[in-house]
Amino acid sequence: MALIRVRVHPGSREERVERKEGLWEVWVREEARKGKANEAVIRILRRFFRRVRLVRGVKSRLKLFEVEE
Repeated sequence: MALIRVRVHPGSREERVERKEGLWEVWVREEARKGKANEAVIRILRRFFRRVRLVRGVKSRLKLFEVEE
């Protein structure tokens, strides 16, 4: 298992992922309400990783995820 830092951009017009020096940036269409943006980020990260778990940052744009490739 590894830890990755993710900056989330909720309410975007398009879904997009960029990877920058030690940071993933994820744009999602869902708004940051009732965990919808977090669910969308997890769904997107599952394209790249087998297992994804939010460790820290439930209500923050900067999040820490535990992932398994």
